[in-house]
Amino acid sequence: VIDTLTATWAQIPEQFHEALIARVIGNGYERSVETLQLAGYFLKKYEAGVREAKKYAYRGRDGSQITTMRQDF
Repeated sequence: VIDTLTATWAQIPEQFHEALIARVIGNGYERSVETLQLAGYFLKKYEAGVREAKKYAYRGRDGSQITTMRQDF
């Protein structure tokens, strides 16, 4: 199981690792009523990271936009 997690972690670009960590921290803070506000803070950081990762996924590494053209057969 550890090898699988390490391999998955290695496939995610390094600039998005912090977003994953924010999700784990947010999940930890969700366990207590007193820390729900902190959970919301970290979950928002995670969601912002996911949005950035999606933008990154649809960009070419030179900054150009990747587009697909629809064709009917």
